[in-house]
Amino acid sequence: MMSKLAIFLKRKISDYPDSKISDTDGTIWSYKDFLHMAESFSTQLTSHKYGILCRSGLLSALAIVACVQAGVTAVPISFQYGELYKEKIIKTCGLSHIITDDEGMLEEKIINQNQEELENLEGVAFMMCTSGTTGFPKAAMLTGENILSNLQDIERYFPLSKTDRILISRSLCHAAVLTGEFLISLCKGADVVFDEIGFNPAKTVLRVKEYEITVICGTPTFFYHFSRFALRGQCSLPLNMIVVSGECMAEKTASLICKALPGVLVYHVYGLTEASPRVTCLPPEYFKEKPTSVGNPLASVKIKILNEKESKFFSDCGVSLRKTGELWISGPNIMKGYYNNPFATQKVLQNNWLKTGDIAYLDDDGHLVICGRKDDLIIVGGLNIYPAEIENLLLETEHISEAFVYGRKNEMGLKLVFDIVPSNNSVTIKDIFSICREKLPSQYWPHEIVLVQSLHKSVSGKRKHN
Repeated sequence: MMSKLAIFLKRKISDYPDSKISDTDGTIWSYKDFLHMAESFSTQLTSHKYGILCRSGLLSALAIVACVQAGVTAVPISFQYGELYKEKIIKTCGLSHIITDDEGMLEEKIINQNQEELENLEGVAFMMCTSGTTGFPKAAMLTGENILSNLQDIERYFPLSKTDRILISRSLCHAAVLTGEFLISLCKGADVVFDEIGFNPAKTVLRVKEYEITVICGTPTFFYHFSRFALRGQCSLPLNMIVVSGECMAEKTASLICKALPGVLVYHVYGLTEASPRVTCLPPEYFKEKPTSVGNPLASVKIKILNEKESKFFSDCGVSLRKTGELWISGPNIMKGYYNNPFATQKVLQNNWLKTGDIAYLDDDGHLVICGRKDDLIIVGGLNIYPAEIENLLLETEHISEAFVYGRKNEMGLKLVFDIVPSNNSVTIKDIFSICREKLPSQYWPHEIVLVQSLHKSVSGKRKHN
Protein backbone atom coordinates (compact mmCIF):
# COMPACT_ATOMS: atom_id res chain seq x y z
CA MET A 1 0.00 0.00 0.00
CA MET A 2 1.39 3.38 -1.04
CA SER A 3 2.04 5.97 1.66
CA LYS A 4 0.24 9.31 1.72
CA LEU A 5 3.49 11.01 0.71
CA ALA A 6 3.93 8.65 -2.26
CA ILE A 7 0.36 9.23 -3.42
CA PHE A 8 0.73 13.00 -2.96
CA LEU A 9 3.99 13.22 -4.92
CA LYS A 10 2.75 10.98 -7.72
CA ARG A 11 -0.37 13.13 -8.13
CA LYS A 12 1.65 16.35 -8.10
CA ILE A 13 4.25 15.09 -10.58
CA SER A 14 1.48 13.77 -12.84
CA ASP A 15 -0.14 17.21 -12.85
CA TYR A 16 2.88 18.58 -14.75
CA PRO A 17 3.90 15.86 -17.23
CA ASP A 18 5.81 18.26 -19.50
CA SER A 19 7.85 20.05 -16.84
CA LYS A 20 11.56 19.22 -16.99
CA ILE A 21 14.21 17.78 -14.67
CA SER A 22 17.74 18.10 -16.01
CA ASP A 23 21.40 18.55 -15.19
CA THR A 24 24.16 20.68 -16.65
CA ASP A 25 25.73 17.61 -18.32
CA GLY A 26 22.90 17.62 -20.88
CA THR A 27 20.44 15.05 -19.51
CA ILE A 28 16.83 16.27 -19.73
CA TRP A 29 13.77 14.31 -18.59
CA SER A 30 10.13 15.29 -18.54
CA TYR A 31 8.28 14.86 -15.26
CA LYS A 32 6.32 12.08 -16.96
CA ASP A 33 9.48 10.17 -17.88
CA PHE A 34 11.07 10.88 -14.49
CA LEU A 35 8.09 9.39 -12.66
CA HIS A 36 8.05 6.36 -14.96
CA MET A 37 11.76 5.67 -14.32
CA ALA A 38 11.37 6.15 -10.56
CA GLU A 39 8.43 3.75 -10.42
CA SER A 40 10.27 1.22 -12.57
CA PHE A 41 13.36 1.30 -10.34
CA SER A 42 11.21 1.14 -7.18
CA THR A 43 10.01 -2.34 -8.17
CA GLN A 44 13.62 -3.59 -8.09
CA LEU A 45 14.29 -2.55 -4.48
CA THR A 46 14.64 -5.54 -2.15
CA SER A 47 15.53 -3.94 1.20
CA HIS A 48 13.51 -1.73 3.56
CA LYS A 49 16.26 0.93 3.91
CA TYR A 50 18.83 2.38 1.50
CA GLY A 51 21.74 4.74 1.66
CA ILE A 52 21.69 6.92 -1.44
CA LEU A 53 25.27 7.54 -2.52
CA CYS A 54 25.25 8.99 -6.02
CA ARG A 55 27.63 11.49 -7.56
CA SER A 56 24.86 12.82 -9.82
CA GLY A 57 22.27 15.05 -8.17
CA LEU A 58 19.80 14.07 -10.87
CA LEU A 59 20.21 10.35 -10.18
CA SER A 60 20.09 10.98 -6.42
CA ALA A 61 16.72 12.65 -6.98
CA LEU A 62 15.53 9.68 -9.03
CA ALA A 63 16.62 7.26 -6.29
CA ILE A 64 14.86 9.32 -3.62
CA VAL A 65 11.52 9.36 -5.45
CA ALA A 66 11.91 5.63 -6.18
CA CYS A 67 12.35 4.95 -2.46
CA VAL A 68 9.28 7.03 -1.61
CA GLN A 69 7.22 5.15 -4.19
CA ALA A 70 8.48 1.80 -2.89
CA GLY A 71 7.70 2.77 0.71
CA VAL A 72 11.29 2.21 1.89
CA THR A 73 13.48 4.49 4.00
CA ALA A 74 16.01 6.63 2.12
CA VAL A 75 19.26 7.88 3.69
CA PRO A 76 20.82 10.51 1.40
CA ILE A 77 24.63 10.70 1.72
CA SER A 78 27.06 13.14 0.09
CA PHE A 79 30.49 12.28 -1.33
CA GLN A 80 31.55 15.75 -0.18
CA TYR A 81 31.45 14.51 3.42
CA GLY A 82 34.68 12.61 2.88
CA GLU A 83 35.36 8.92 3.38
CA LEU A 84 35.61 8.94 7.19
CA TYR A 85 32.36 10.81 7.84
CA LYS A 86 30.58 8.82 5.14
CA GLU A 87 31.53 5.60 6.94
CA LYS A 88 30.26 7.08 10.22
CA ILE A 89 26.87 7.71 8.61
CA ILE A 90 26.69 4.17 7.20
CA LYS A 91 27.49 2.77 10.66
CA THR A 92 25.14 5.14 12.52
CA CYS A 93 22.24 4.33 10.21
CA GLY A 94 22.91 0.58 10.17
CA LEU A 95 22.92 0.40 6.39
CA SER A 96 23.10 -2.94 4.63
CA HIS A 97 22.15 -1.65 1.16
CA ILE A 98 23.00 1.43 -0.87
CA ILE A 99 21.92 2.84 -4.21
CA THR A 100 24.81 4.12 -6.32
CA ASP A 101 25.47 5.45 -9.81
CA ASP A 102 28.99 4.03 -10.15
CA GLU A 103 28.25 2.74 -13.64
CA GLY A 104 26.34 5.82 -14.74
CA MET A 105 22.94 4.42 -13.83
CA LEU A 106 21.16 3.50 -10.61
CA GLU A 107 22.01 0.16 -9.09
CA GLU A 108 21.50 -1.52 -5.73
CA LYS A 109 24.52 -2.77 -3.80
CA ILE A 110 24.80 -4.86 -0.64
CA ILE A 111 27.45 -3.56 1.77
CA ASN A 112 26.63 -5.54 4.91
CA GLN A 113 24.52 -8.67 4.49
CA ASN A 114 24.33 -9.36 8.25
CA GLN A 115 23.23 -5.91 9.43
CA GLU A 116 20.27 -6.24 11.80
CA GLU A 117 17.58 -3.56 12.07
CA LEU A 118 17.68 -1.62 15.34
CA GLU A 119 14.50 0.48 15.02
CA ASN A 120 10.94 0.19 13.82
CA LEU A 121 11.07 2.21 10.60
CA GLU A 122 7.42 1.84 9.67
CA GLY A 123 6.32 5.10 8.07
CA VAL A 124 9.86 6.59 8.13
CA ALA A 125 10.50 8.04 4.67
CA PHE A 126 13.93 9.54 5.33
CA MET A 127 16.80 9.39 7.77
CA MET A 128 18.62 12.71 7.51
CA CYS A 129 21.97 12.94 9.23
CA THR A 130 23.01 15.94 11.25
CA SER A 131 26.17 16.29 13.30
CA GLY A 132 25.44 19.51 15.16
CA THR A 133 28.46 20.38 17.29
CA THR A 134 29.40 16.80 18.18
CA GLY A 135 31.12 15.89 14.92
CA PHE A 136 29.35 12.53 15.03
CA PRO A 137 26.15 12.02 13.04
CA LYS A 138 22.69 11.67 14.48
CA ALA A 139 20.08 10.35 12.05
CA ALA A 140 16.76 12.19 12.31
CA MET A 141 13.90 9.86 11.36
CA LEU A 142 11.43 11.85 9.26
CA THR A 143 8.15 10.16 8.47
CA GLY A 144 6.18 10.58 5.30
CA GLU A 145 3.61 12.51 7.36
CA ASN A 146 6.36 14.87 8.59
CA ILE A 147 7.50 15.68 5.06
CA LEU A 148 3.97 15.91 3.69
CA SER A 149 2.86 18.43 6.32
CA ASN A 150 5.94 20.57 5.67
CA LEU A 151 5.41 20.52 1.91
CA GLN A 152 1.79 21.55 2.33
CA ASP A 153 2.82 24.42 4.61
CA ILE A 154 5.47 25.62 2.13
CA GLU A 155 2.94 25.38 -0.72
CA ARG A 156 0.72 27.88 1.10
CA TYR A 157 3.18 30.76 0.97
CA PHE A 158 5.77 29.99 -1.72
CA PRO A 159 4.55 31.06 -5.20
CA LEU A 160 6.77 28.68 -7.16
CA SER A 161 5.10 27.66 -10.43
CA LYS A 162 5.58 25.72 -13.66
CA THR A 163 6.97 28.89 -15.25
CA ASP A 164 9.93 28.84 -12.86
CA ARG A 165 13.30 27.14 -13.22
CA ILE A 166 15.21 26.32 -10.02
CA LEU A 167 18.93 25.57 -9.81
CA ILE A 168 19.90 22.96 -7.20
CA SER A 169 23.65 22.91 -6.56
CA ARG A 170 23.73 21.52 -2.99
CA SER A 171 23.37 17.89 -1.98
CA LEU A 172 19.96 16.38 -1.31
CA CYS A 173 21.38 15.04 1.97
CA HIS A 174 20.39 18.41 3.46
CA ALA A 175 16.74 18.61 4.52
CA ALA A 176 16.52 22.23 3.35
CA VAL A 177 17.47 21.10 -0.16
CA LEU A 178 15.42 17.90 -0.16
CA THR A 179 12.15 19.44 1.01
CA GLY A 180 12.58 23.16 0.45
CA GLU A 181 14.07 22.94 -3.05
CA PHE A 182 13.54 19.58 -4.75
CA LEU A 183 10.27 18.13 -3.44
CA ILE A 184 8.47 21.49 -3.35
CA SER A 185 9.54 22.04 -6.99
CA LEU A 186 7.90 18.73 -7.94
CA CYS A 187 4.74 19.86 -6.14
CA LYS A 188 4.66 23.13 -8.07
CA GLY A 189 5.74 21.86 -11.49
CA ALA A 190 8.88 24.00 -11.72
CA ASP A 191 11.69 22.99 -14.04
CA VAL A 192 14.61 21.64 -11.99
CA VAL A 193 18.27 21.95 -13.00
CA PHE A 194 20.85 19.98 -10.99
CA ASP A 195 24.44 21.16 -10.95
CA GLU A 196 27.12 19.66 -8.70
CA ILE A 197 29.12 22.87 -8.22
CA GLY A 198 28.47 23.13 -4.47
CA PHE A 199 29.52 26.40 -2.82
CA ASN A 200 30.63 28.40 -5.85
CA PRO A 201 28.86 31.79 -5.96
CA ALA A 202 30.82 33.07 -8.97
CA LYS A 203 29.97 30.04 -11.08
CA THR A 204 26.37 30.13 -9.87
CA VAL A 205 25.98 33.64 -11.31
CA LEU A 206 27.06 32.26 -14.69
CA ARG A 207 24.72 29.26 -14.38
CA VAL A 208 21.77 31.52 -13.52
CA LYS A 209 22.37 33.50 -16.71
CA GLU A 210 23.11 30.48 -18.92
CA TYR A 211 20.10 28.41 -17.86
CA GLU A 212 17.70 31.33 -17.27
CA ILE A 213 17.25 30.34 -13.64
CA THR A 214 14.45 32.13 -11.78
CA VAL A 215 14.88 30.61 -8.30
CA ILE A 216 17.93 29.75 -6.17
CA CYS A 217 18.36 28.94 -2.49
CA GLY A 218 21.31 29.25 -0.13
CA THR A 219 22.81 30.58 3.07
CA PRO A 220 23.45 34.28 3.85
CA THR A 221 27.16 33.62 3.32
CA PHE A 222 26.44 32.23 -0.15
CA PHE A 223 24.23 35.17 -1.11
CA TYR A 224 26.75 37.69 0.21
CA HIS A 225 29.34 36.42 -2.28
CA PHE A 226 26.76 35.78 -5.02
CA SER A 227 25.59 39.40 -4.75
CA ARG A 228 29.14 40.74 -4.92
CA PHE A 229 29.84 38.79 -8.11
CA ALA A 230 26.51 39.85 -9.60
CA LEU A 231 27.31 43.51 -8.92
CA ARG A 232 30.86 43.14 -10.24
CA GLY A 233 29.53 41.69 -13.49
CA GLN A 234 26.93 44.44 -13.78
CA CYS A 235 24.63 41.82 -15.22
CA SER A 236 20.87 41.59 -15.28
CA LEU A 237 19.80 38.22 -13.91
CA PRO A 238 16.53 36.39 -14.64
CA LEU A 239 15.92 35.63 -10.95
CA ASN A 240 12.42 36.17 -9.56
CA MET A 241 12.83 34.65 -6.08
CA ILE A 242 15.53 33.54 -3.68
CA VAL A 243 15.26 31.60 -0.42
CA VAL A 244 17.79 32.38 2.32
CA SER A 245 18.32 30.10 5.33
CA GLY A 246 20.89 28.29 7.44
CA GLU A 247 22.61 31.13 9.31
CA CYS A 248 21.81 34.37 11.10
CA MET A 249 21.38 37.19 8.60
CA ALA A 250 23.57 40.29 8.90
CA GLU A 251 22.11 43.64 7.84
CA LYS A 252 25.17 44.23 5.64
CA THR A 253 24.45 41.02 3.75
CA ALA A 254 20.76 41.88 3.41
CA SER A 255 21.59 45.34 2.08
CA LEU A 256 23.97 43.85 -0.48
CA ILE A 257 21.33 41.33 -1.61
CA CYS A 258 18.77 44.10 -2.10
CA LYS A 259 21.28 46.19 -4.06
CA ALA A 260 22.43 43.33 -6.31
CA LEU A 261 18.98 41.77 -6.85
CA PRO A 262 16.45 44.62 -7.05
CA GLY A 263 12.91 43.41 -7.60
CA VAL A 264 13.74 39.83 -6.55
CA LEU A 265 11.45 38.38 -3.86
CA VAL A 266 13.54 37.34 -0.84
CA TYR A 267 12.09 34.62 1.38
CA HIS A 268 14.04 34.59 4.64
CA VAL A 269 13.23 31.28 6.32
CA TYR A 270 14.26 29.28 9.34
CA GLY A 271 14.29 25.55 9.93
CA LEU A 272 16.24 22.56 11.14
CA THR A 273 16.63 18.96 10.03
CA GLU A 274 14.53 17.63 12.91
CA ALA A 275 11.57 19.72 11.67
CA SER A 276 11.59 18.40 8.08
CA PRO A 277 12.94 21.26 8.02
CA ARG A 278 10.88 24.45 7.57
CA VAL A 279 9.60 26.24 10.69
CA THR A 280 9.07 29.93 9.85
CA CYS A 281 9.08 32.33 6.90
CA LEU A 282 9.40 36.09 6.60
CA PRO A 283 7.28 37.37 3.69
CA PRO A 284 9.36 39.27 1.09
CA GLU A 285 7.62 42.59 1.74
CA TYR A 286 9.22 42.71 5.20
CA PHE A 287 12.78 41.82 4.18
CA LYS A 288 14.15 45.35 3.66
CA GLU A 289 12.52 46.58 6.85
CA LYS A 290 13.57 43.73 9.15
CA PRO A 291 16.13 41.50 7.43
CA THR A 292 17.33 39.83 10.63
CA SER A 293 13.86 38.39 11.31
CA VAL A 294 12.78 34.97 10.06
CA GLY A 295 9.08 35.80 10.27
CA ASN A 296 6.22 33.75 11.64
CA PRO A 297 5.60 30.02 12.15
CA LEU A 298 4.13 28.06 9.26
CA ALA A 299 0.44 27.21 9.39
CA SER A 300 0.78 23.89 11.25
CA VAL A 301 3.73 24.88 13.47
CA LYS A 302 3.63 26.26 17.02
CA ILE A 303 6.50 27.86 18.95
CA LYS A 304 7.52 28.56 22.56
CA ILE A 305 10.40 30.65 23.86
CA LEU A 306 11.51 29.45 27.29
CA ASN A 307 14.21 30.73 29.63
CA GLU A 308 16.51 28.36 31.54
CA LYS A 309 14.11 27.84 34.43
CA GLU A 310 11.08 27.35 32.19
CA SER A 311 13.01 24.94 29.95
CA LYS A 312 14.01 22.84 32.95
CA PHE A 313 10.41 22.38 34.05
CA PHE A 314 8.94 22.83 30.55
CA SER A 315 6.69 25.71 31.52
CA ASP A 316 3.50 26.08 29.52
CA CYS A 317 3.73 29.86 29.38
CA GLY A 318 2.97 31.81 26.23
CA VAL A 319 5.38 33.69 23.97
CA SER A 320 6.05 37.27 25.04
CA LEU A 321 7.51 40.01 22.85
CA ARG A 322 11.21 40.75 23.40
CA LYS A 323 11.63 37.79 25.76
CA THR A 324 14.88 36.01 24.89
CA GLY A 325 15.15 32.29 25.49
CA GLU A 326 15.43 28.90 23.87
CA LEU A 327 13.11 28.18 20.97
CA TRP A 328 10.85 25.11 21.15
CA ILE A 329 8.59 24.02 18.30
CA SER A 330 5.69 21.64 17.84
CA GLY A 331 3.77 20.36 14.86
CA PRO A 332 3.21 17.44 12.48
CA ASN A 333 6.60 18.15 10.88
CA ILE A 334 8.61 17.18 13.98
CA MET A 335 10.76 14.06 13.60
CA LYS A 336 9.96 10.69 15.11
CA GLY A 337 13.35 10.72 16.87
CA TYR A 338 17.01 9.91 16.27
CA TYR A 339 17.72 6.45 14.90
CA ASN A 340 19.02 4.05 17.58
CA ASN A 341 19.77 6.95 19.90
CA PRO A 342 17.11 7.21 22.63
CA PHE A 343 19.33 9.35 24.86
CA ALA A 344 19.74 12.05 22.20
CA THR A 345 16.03 11.80 21.36
CA GLN A 346 14.98 12.31 24.99
CA LYS A 347 17.21 15.39 25.23
CA VAL A 348 15.36 17.24 22.46
CA LEU A 349 11.80 15.80 22.40
CA GLN A 350 9.54 16.54 25.34
CA ASN A 351 5.73 16.49 25.49
CA ASN A 352 5.59 16.51 21.67
CA TRP A 353 7.80 19.62 21.54
CA LEU A 354 11.24 19.87 19.95
CA LYS A 355 14.02 21.71 21.78
CA THR A 356 15.84 23.46 18.93
CA GLY A 357 18.95 24.66 20.75
CA ASP A 358 18.48 28.09 19.14
CA ILE A 359 18.22 31.29 21.18
CA ALA A 360 15.47 33.57 19.91
CA TYR A 361 12.96 36.31 20.67
CA LEU A 362 9.91 37.94 19.08
CA ASP A 363 10.36 41.53 17.93
CA ASP A 364 7.78 44.26 18.59
CA ASP A 365 5.70 43.07 15.62
CA GLY A 366 5.73 39.44 16.72
CA HIS A 367 8.29 38.27 14.15
CA LEU A 368 10.86 35.68 15.22
CA VAL A 369 14.53 36.68 15.46
CA ILE A 370 17.21 34.00 15.92
CA CYS A 371 20.15 35.20 18.05
CA GLY A 372 22.30 32.11 17.57
CA ARG A 373 22.85 28.56 18.72
CA LYS A 374 22.72 27.84 22.43
CA ASP A 375 25.68 25.51 21.96
CA ASP A 376 27.56 28.36 20.20
CA LEU A 377 27.31 30.32 23.45
CA ILE A 378 30.74 31.45 24.62
CA ILE A 379 31.15 32.16 28.34
CA VAL A 380 34.16 34.37 28.95
CA GLY A 381 34.69 35.74 32.45
CA GLY A 382 31.15 34.77 33.39
CA LEU A 383 29.69 36.74 30.46
CA ASN A 384 27.37 35.06 27.96
CA ILE A 385 28.43 35.93 24.41
CA TYR A 386 26.48 35.00 21.27
CA PRO A 387 28.83 35.11 18.25
CA ALA A 388 26.19 36.16 15.70
CA GLU A 389 25.57 39.39 17.62
CA ILE A 390 29.26 40.36 17.38
CA GLU A 391 29.59 39.25 13.76
CA ASN A 392 26.67 41.40 12.66
CA LEU A 393 28.17 44.48 14.36
CA LEU A 394 31.56 43.89 12.73
CA LEU A 395 30.02 43.48 9.29
CA GLU A 396 28.60 46.99 9.47
CA THR A 397 32.05 48.33 8.56
CA GLU A 398 33.26 48.44 4.97
CA HIS A 399 36.67 47.11 6.00
CA ILE A 400 35.38 43.63 6.88
CA SER A 401 33.96 41.22 4.29
CA GLU A 402 33.34 38.25 6.59
CA ALA A 403 33.67 37.54 10.28
CA PHE A 404 33.52 34.40 12.38
CA VAL A 405 33.57 34.58 16.18
CA TYR A 406 34.31 31.57 18.40
CA GLY A 407 35.90 30.51 21.67
CA ARG A 408 39.23 28.73 21.91
CA LYS A 409 40.35 26.93 25.05
CA ASN A 410 43.46 28.09 26.85
CA GLU A 411 44.94 27.68 30.32
CA MET A 412 42.58 30.37 31.67
CA GLY A 413 39.42 28.84 30.18
CA LEU A 414 38.18 30.34 26.92
CA LYS A 415 39.52 33.19 24.86
CA LEU A 416 37.53 35.05 22.25
CA VAL A 417 38.88 34.63 18.70
CA PHE A 418 37.81 36.51 15.57
CA ASP A 419 38.54 35.09 12.11
CA ILE A 420 38.32 38.10 9.80
CA VAL A 421 38.25 38.33 6.00
CA PRO A 422 39.35 41.93 5.29
CA SER A 423 37.80 43.79 2.37
CA ASN A 424 41.25 44.57 0.96
CA ASN A 425 44.92 43.75 1.53
CA SER A 426 45.67 47.05 3.23
CA VAL A 427 43.53 46.22 6.30
CA THR A 428 45.69 45.18 9.26
CA ILE A 429 45.07 43.47 12.59
CA LYS A 430 45.60 46.87 14.23
CA ASP A 431 42.79 48.26 12.06
CA ILE A 432 40.47 45.46 13.16
CA PHE A 433 41.26 46.10 16.83
CA SER A 434 40.38 49.76 16.27
CA ILE A 435 37.07 48.74 14.70
CA CYS A 436 36.35 46.44 17.64
CA ARG A 437 36.97 49.23 20.12
CA GLU A 438 34.66 51.51 18.14
CA LYS A 439 31.86 49.02 17.46
CA LEU A 440 31.86 46.65 20.43
CA PRO A 441 31.46 46.91 24.20
CA SER A 442 34.77 46.22 25.93
CA GLN A 443 33.60 42.80 27.15
CA TYR A 444 33.27 41.73 23.49
CA TRP A 445 36.79 42.73 22.48
CA PRO A 446 38.76 39.78 21.07
CA HIS A 447 41.73 38.12 22.70
CA GLU A 448 43.00 37.17 19.25
CA ILE A 449 42.33 38.29 15.68
CA VAL A 450 43.24 36.09 12.72
CA LEU A 451 43.21 37.60 9.23
CA VAL A 452 42.26 34.98 6.62
CA GLN A 453 41.63 35.04 2.88
CA SER A 454 38.36 33.16 3.23
CA LEU A 455 36.30 31.31 5.80
CA HIS A 456 35.94 27.56 5.54
CA LYS A 457 32.48 26.44 4.45
CA SER A 458 30.56 23.28 5.22
CA VAL A 459 29.09 21.34 2.30
CA SER A 460 25.79 23.18 2.90
CA GLY A 461 27.52 26.56 2.59
CA LYS A 462 27.62 27.46 6.29
CA ARG A 463 30.68 29.18 7.70
CA LYS A 464 33.23 27.39 9.90
CA HIS A 465 36.32 28.71 11.64
CA ASN A 466 39.63 27.97 9.97
